[in-house]
Amino acid sequence: MNKQRLKRINDANNKLDLLAQALGDLADDGFNAEERDKAQTTLGDSKAAFEEALSEEQEYFDNMPEGLQGSEKGETAESNISYLEAAIEALERICPIDADIELEDVTTALSDCSEEIGNL
Repeated sequence: MNKQRLKRINDANNKLDLLAQALGDLADDGFNAEERDKAQTTLGDSKAAFEEALSEEQEYFDNMPEGLQGSEKGETAESNISYLEAAIEALERICPIDADIELEDVTTALSDCSEEIGNL
């Protein structure tokens, strides 16, 4: 994974970490509409960044010669693809954030996403 792609992923993940901290400070009665909208925007932006990185990493892997795909470089790219897919799936569990979603479900999904990104 190139440095530029990794920086975009880390920036998006940092925004999710800040969102998780902010949500952790909310009362147990859930989101108000403004907080929900802000969280949805952050989730959407981060998910888009992860999807773009996934597409780029998949393209990188697909364009490798077959012999290189089976090498350590290829295996690393495949692992990165899996981690990005898992991070996106974690975010998809909570998107869109609606009025009925439990705060704990959101923070759990954010934690799962962050863990997957940490594996990169």
